[in-house]
Amino acid sequence: MKPAVASPEFEKKLQRASLFRNGYLNFPHHVVITDADGFILAANPAAERVTGYTEAEMIGRKPGELWGGYMPREFYQQLWHRISVERMPFVGRVTNARKDGTKITQEITVSPVIGDDGEIEFFIAIEPEISNPERKKQFDEDITGVVSHQLRTPLSAINWALEYVMEEGGLKPDQVELLKGAYEQSRSASVLISDILIASRLGMEKLDLAETDIGRMIQDIVLQMRRLFPAVRYECAVCEPSITVQSNPTLARQVFSNLIENAFKYADPAGGKVVLGLERVDGGFRFSSENNGNPVPAEEMPKLFHKYFRGEYAKSVGKGTGLGLYIVRTICDEFGWRIDVMSPSETLGGTKFVLSA
Repeated sequence: MKPAVASPEFEKKLQRASLFRNGYLNFPHHVVITDADGFILAANPAAERVTGYTEAEMIGRKPGELWGGYMPREFYQQLWHRISVERMPFVGRVTNARKDGTKITQEITVSPVIGDDGEIEFFIAIEPEISNPERKKQFDEDITGVVSHQLRTPLSAINWALEYVMEEGGLKPDQVELLKGAYEQSRSASVLISDILIASRLGMEKLDLAETDIGRMIQDIVLQMRRLFPAVRYECAVCEPSITVQSNPTLARQVFSNLIENAFKYADPAGGKVVLGLERVDGGFRFSSENNGNPVPAEEMPKLFHKYFRGEYAKSVGKGTGLGLYIVRTICDEFGWRIDVMSPSETLGGTKFVLSA
């Protein structure tokens, strides 16, 4: 059912959506913002140019009514489940039609935007018309720039402000809980943006390599994880205090942070245990992380490093981007490192990752 466009409730949605729309006015690709039910609230000039519809003609209608409906039903079901149930970005390729009936093939990225109440407030759909590799590369660079400028910087400021207010004290218990919830939502959004930015840049630029002390890096990450997960017992099997290799320090930290955080996060909630190892091997190194949590089921193992994949147990533990292990594998391929997984692990019974170089 089409919403009452002139209603006060819909008017509020339009006003809120306009704040997001302003960030995409000069963006060269088709961007449409809908409400949680899929009704269009805003569109940028590029969307008008690509589809042939004016923004006024789009508002209050669904994309499928105007230019969609040319893909199999399963495609739309998968898209909707991904963005509304899993609350994760959907990425794919779609056939649409302009107002004059001309068919066009577009890349599509649809991302949910979570409101202050924890519910989905908007969906932002970006649909560039991409016909050659050079335009695809340019799109990747454009969207990375927009995400970085429009979202990452203000989220960092929000996180800092929330941390400062909570540390100052003097708040009522219910106010503290409210701020904690807001902080977790903001931090989750920051992690998602960071993962998307890293994933988009991999393979696009030549890596700057430097001497990297991975032993010290791992020690720093472990200290952070023990503060975040104080109930999890930690052991070091064989831990060299200092092993230096040639790598990109930022990307190397991304690899070790992801593997170590996963070990702590997915340890047995009733009595978590994590064991890490780092040793020199044949001029290189061997790193391992394992826990006593639920092992990855055999049927999920082939998908473990796929982009946006999250296993059933991971979904039950908490939110995530589904990009972490994909980024780990991609960075390891860039470095020439090897990453293996054993589940269940031979000692703790959970999942074990082994990284060697």
